Amino acid sequence: MESIVITPKDFLDLTELFFWFIFAGTFTAQVYLRRYWFGI
Repeated sequence: MESIVITPKDFLDLTELFFWFIFAGTFTAQVYLRRYWFGI
């Protein structure tokens, strides 16, 4: 079995993935809030 080694590059990829996840979540929340607020 391969041992799991987290390299700095992998860590950066995880951070970027996490950032985009947060960004997408925030954007979606804003869209839903706006839709709810204006009743569209």
